[in-house]
Amino acid sequence: MVLRGATLGGVPMAVFFQMDKATHGLKRVQLEPLGHRLSPPAYRAIGAALDGEFGRPDQVCVTPPIPASGFQAAVEQRWRRGDAAVSAIFRDTTLQAFEGCLCGPASGWCGLHGRLLVRIAPPQESAGACPANAAKAGG
Repeated sequence: MVLRGATLGGVPMAVFFQMDKATHGLKRVQLEPLGHRLSPPAYRAIGAALDGEFGRPDQVCVTPPIPASGFQAAVEQRWRRGDAAVSAIFRDTTLQAFEGCLCGPASGWCGLHGRLLVRIAPPQESAGACPANAAKAGG
């Protein structure tokens, strides 16, 4: 199920309600920017809105653009509040991700796409530690 027309931090978002196949109940809610609103300013606006609602993140994970991450840098902010875990994830493709493209990105999209999303799920679904290739930042 998808809800359009929502905003978070002034950024237009699509809200996805993901259902559990076994229980048919709500499994998680995921928000993604509409259109071409994937940018560092959009991420900062969304982060500021989440900070205003939940306070400073409990954890921040930073993934460097290395081969293991497909040369895709990432920052994930995580909050745990009651029976929900909230995470804001921004992944950005670096130029190294275009290696192996025959004609480069000018001839069409090649390599990985950046991504920005906010996920709300039960705490048990949220990973407790930062991924192995990520560093924990002060949060």
